[in-house]
Amino acid sequence: MKNHLDTKNLLFCARQGIAIRGHRVDEDSSNKGNFLELLTLRAKDNDIIQRYFIEKEKTFRYVSGDYTNTFLEYLANIVIENIIDNVIAAGIFSIIVDETQDLSRHEQVAIIIRYATKDLSPAEVFLGFYKTENTDGETLSMLIKSTLVSHGLKIENLRGQCYDGAASMRGSYKGVQARIKEENHLAMYIHCNAHILNLCLIDLAKQVSYVRNVFGTLNTLHNFIGASSKRHAIFEKMYSVLNISTCEGPKTLKSLSDTRWSCRLDALKAVLFNFQTVVSTLEDISENDAVYGSDANALLNQWQKKQYKNYAICGVKKVLITLGMK
Repeated sequence: MKNHLDTKNLLFCARQGIAIRGHRVDEDSSNKGNFLELLTLRAKDNDIIQRYFIEKEKTFRYVSGDYTNTFLEYLANIVIENIIDNVIAAGIFSIIVDETQDLSRHEQVAIIIRYATKDLSPAEVFLGFYKTENTDGETLSMLIKSTLVSHGLKIENLRGQCYDGAASMRGSYKGVQARIKEENHLAMYIHCNAHILNLCLIDLAKQVSYVRNVFGTLNTLHNFIGASSKRHAIFEKMYSVLNISTCEGPKTLKSLSDTRWSCRLDALKAVLFNFQTVVSTLEDISENDAVYGSDANALLNQWQKKQYKNYAICGVKKVLITLGMK
């Protein structure tokens, strides 16, 4: 019974995507984290939780970090089992795979399975992240195949492979798609449409001079202010002095991304909203920073050009809206 109650609280935290434990979980802590605080709250209406968790009728309460990790693993296994059962029932399936670095600089491979339900509606389910030491075609193909086999999914039932355009993925001879096709020639490879669109938009932007120049300046500006805690502190100070905090809008400048075109619109909107803050920040750095003052002055001169602000920035915005990036 106690385990069942603990699991319900863990399931709630997991579904909401919130942290389980707090910074401190000892008796003197004012906030022990979502899991323990939720148990404390539910104890007011639940006699069993009140007896075993609050009044400590027994010392073995299943709320330590080791137990919560174990229960979370059990819950995750149940979710994976349900996903695999649905995929097996569908008969055939496709995979979507991409890899990226996490905050620890480890390569993480995301594997997604796509299949058709009984009423022929498409379904996409996230299978998990898988760490890899190398990102060559052989290593990635072995990882994908071993993951599918470990979950009881047969390679011969694979009908589609969707990856980006990296050579290790789409290579005709040693790429992942080619290696998997050696075992199943029906596993058709499709270059990710979102990735193709992103590449087209980036190449298109490079062909229009004012679009290219604005994005280049946006990137330089973000790196210049964001690379230094001192310069970023000046930005925050100017933001507060100008009372922009009372308005709804981005509070910081946004970085550009070569793999997510929509980030460029966010970066543009952030500068338009914080335009006066950016100018005031650059003016302050230009006047008071002996080392980087000249860099700030160069950026300031660029941003204060009437043609640059009114024509270039508004022109880029119109291009993005025309492309549907609203």
